[in-house]
Amino acid sequence: MLPTPLTASFFARSLLLMLASALIARLPAADTEQKEAWKKQALVFLGKPQVATQRPDSIINQAYLTKVREWMETKDYTALEAEAARLHTGAVRLETSAWALTLFQSGICGTVDDRPATLLDIEEWMKLNPASETALAAWVSTMTAWAWDARGSGYASTITDEGAKLFHERLEKAQEFIQKHPKIENSPLGWVQKLTLLMGQGATRELVVKTGEQAITKFPDYGPLYAKVGTLLLPRWYGQPEDAEDWLKHATAKLPQPKQDEVYASVALVWLNDEYLSEKEDKVFTSKRLDWAKIRSGADKLLAKHPKSTWLAGTYFSVAKQADDADAALEIYALRLRGQYDRSNIKKGPFEKIVDWMAEANGMKRSE
Repeated sequence: MLPTPLTASFFARSLLLMLASALIARLPAADTEQKEAWKKQALVFLGKPQVATQRPDSIINQAYLTKVREWMETKDYTALEAEAARLHTGAVRLETSAWALTLFQSGICGTVDDRPATLLDIEEWMKLNPASETALAAWVSTMTAWAWDARGSGYASTITDEGAKLFHERLEKAQEFIQKHPKIENSPLGWVQKLTLLMGQGATRELVVKTGEQAITKFPDYGPLYAKVGTLLLPRWYGQPEDAEDWLKHATAKLPQPKQDEVYASVALVWLNDEYLSEKEDKVFTSKRLDWAKIRSGADKLLAKHPKSTWLAGTYFSVAKQADDADAALEIYALRLRGQYDRSNIKKGPFEKIVDWMAEANGMKRSE
């Protein structure tokens, strides 16, 4: 799962079904010669799947997080400002395909134990550079993360009285900060936090949609904004069934190609990778909420740009199983995964079951 600003435990579980209400357009079947070439290639790997030869995605992502955290710990605000300027539009990704700005935010916020000290460091940063929009976004991001630390990642029934008290106090501080510093809207991270506050403090569907439209109008290249709005439009928050799917369809349709399909696929793959989708995987595509052809188009383009991303290839492979597209799974396995996968991100058991399904569906006998 791709990293999220406030860590995966709560928000990743919120990212359930949220894709466009469009008819599933199955791609044309591969021609016989092409399919036989894929099968021949896949058979080379079927006997002994190997660990990826490149560094696992999690190691690459963690290295970037560590670098950002080192800048914070050494108070190298010049380096932080320079990196923020490089990532300003939100479009930059690491070679793993992870959104660099999301990881940048996580690196600044640190861990639960770091929050109080991090807030003090950011306040020092703001004094040294009062005009810094990056420091403003960093402060509210860290305060919001600290609020969710107090609440916990569970349902409302699991929250302690003290946790609820701290949660609301810290969110109020974050809200007051945003109101006092409107320049925070000049950063994609500022809009992420505005949306996160809607999640924590209550909102109407209309306010969620209005804020989301403002956010993606200003920063259309930052995929996590689309995901955040979709989360808020789930029935467990402020939406009705299929609101999230309709939002993604509507919002990404405004983007030019190939960006449209890339953002669509990015959000889809993250959500479909969520563990809570497993029980509903037989309904995701048959209900016609998802456009599998658009996901394939976007994922292929992303893999062309990020060929070393074993997370991206592995998730694409597993979603092909949900779409019941054995031809696509064979192509991804033979040409993208090449029998490899990032064992730090994909559990061996479920992955091997998909490999078995792919082999059987394509008439290949898997050697042991």
